[in-house]
Amino acid sequence: MLNKKYQSISTAIASYDYTDVQEGTGVNIYYGFSEKDTSGETYALSDQAFFSYTIDENAYIITNGDRFYDGIKKEYNFDLTAFNMPKRVRGTARVQNAFDLTGRDAEDSQTYIIYRIYHVDADGTETELGAATTETLTAASAVDTIVPVNIEIPLTSKSFKKGEILRGTMEIYASGTGTGTVGDTFVCFDPQNRDGDKFTPSTDNTIISRLEFHIPFDLDL
Repeated sequence: MLNKKYQSISTAIASYDYTDVQEGTGVNIYYGFSEKDTSGETYALSDQAFFSYTIDENAYIITNGDRFYDGIKKEYNFDLTAFNMPKRVRGTARVQNAFDLTGRDAEDSQTYIIYRIYHVDADGTETELGAATTETLTAASAVDTIVPVNIEIPLTSKSFKKGEILRGTMEIYASGTGTGTVGDTFVCFDPQNRDGDKFTPSTDNTIISRLEFHIPFDLDL
């Protein structure tokens, strides 16, 4: 009688939105959104397309004297619920979004966004895994410019333990010269891709009002 060897296979199957076979990764799409309770408005990430409390908003009012080198004008932190099992991030992430610069007549303003992805351990310590910067929008008059964002973020490979968090951030930078208020930076983050006050995907199919973080994980092969 021949002895036969059988290889046991785990019955646990990871679910991904899509896979990159060449890179050996499975990609999950997480949506940024806001929620509000009696404590105020907070921001989060989820793989579910929730209705965001805020669809879009004026993130920063640019004034004369603002300069890029002054640093971040406003930051949004979107946190995923803590992982309930270990995972490893590896590969190239992608962000899809849109942003807007609305200029003021006879004034000069500029704005751009930096998207970052972090590993956050149980005590709240952040480790940046990657970042990418959008194009810079410029306005020298009362011009309203909305652009789509489709940007890659090469990531440092990182293992996440149970209870640790993945964080996506959006940093607003701005510069302006003129008199008083010279421009406005608008952002959006609605998983349902609804029309807001500034972003209207139903009538402009070149943009979205969603904020998507496409995160690659090692495939369980």
